[in-house]
Amino acid sequence: MAPILHFNATQQDFYGGNFWDMRATGARLQSAAAEQSQGPPTNPVEMGLPDTACVAYRLSRGNYATLFVKVCGPSLQSIQWPADAEKTCSTPVGRNSVGPQLSLSTEDRNRANAVYDQFALAIAAYEASPGVNAFSSKFDAFLAGQATLTAQEQHGYALFNGHAQCNTCHLSGNANGATGGTVADAAPLFTDFTSSNLGLPKNLDLPFYHENKPDQHGFVANPQGLAFVDLGVGAFLSGSQGTPVPDQSWIQLAPQFDGKVQVPTLRNVDLRPYPGFVKSYMHNGYLKSLKEVVHFYNTRDAKCPTANDPNVKKTC
Repeated sequence: MAPILHFNATQQDFYGGNFWDMRATGARLQSAAAEQSQGPPTNPVEMGLPDTACVAYRLSRGNYATLFVKVCGPSLQSIQWPADAEKTCSTPVGRNSVGPQLSLSTEDRNRANAVYDQFALAIAAYEASPGVNAFSSKFDAFLAGQATLTAQEQHGYALFNGHAQCNTCHLSGNANGATGGTVADAAPLFTDFTSSNLGLPKNLDLPFYHENKPDQHGFVANPQGLAFVDLGVGAFLSGSQGTPVPDQSWIQLAPQFDGKVQVPTLRNVDLRPYPGFVKSYMHNGYLKSLKEVVHFYNTRDAKCPTANDPNVKKTC
């Protein structure tokens, strides 16, 4: 699990947080995973609930409401819901993230907010449990001395830790060039929890780049169109995204982190439901296979001779 976002003055770098831009800092709930889980419920392109209190309302009507109260306390069953709660919570939030709000007293709003935090912490606890993170792969067995890598696997592991320098950011629990097999290597997460700017091209297949015209409500999702540049961590640190920055001194550091995105874990990086399933890689889905990822690292500094070169993901 990612640590709470913090700035290491010695390394001059940020560590922790969740999301590609680290904005789920974990500072408020002391859990980056919990704060990340609070994003989807009211996101207009995810669950689309109009009010965070609707999560508490849904919980109160769920089959496990009694269990929630047993674990988290009586706040959930103490809330007096308005008569139109079901109608309100069934109205999706608009594209501009505006939707109807439940009419609650100050006390009930505070209870609903507390339930929303408890809900998030419960998700984080589940995500950290052995049921989700079992660390039961062959690689984990190898580190524990209970399995042997094939010659091909051992070659890949040596390449990962050595010449390819993957281990520089995606920490495998070993120093570069090491071979593994010590207690300190148990359950590596294959990330250093920092951020990097890889010079990745824009993914113009993303609809967002083309949403520069008003919708039926007059809302323009991306006024900049194709000119939009995702500044990643820098945008979050600048405060321009509307997400509170825990430490105001971080704002002056924003330009140094423009274009950087969080280094993800490589755990289960090629896990697919079936062999022909196409996964998207990198923060914007620009690359569609691990082979393309390797080609990108090998050729990203070689400019293509022509625009729209067919070899853009192979040799340039």
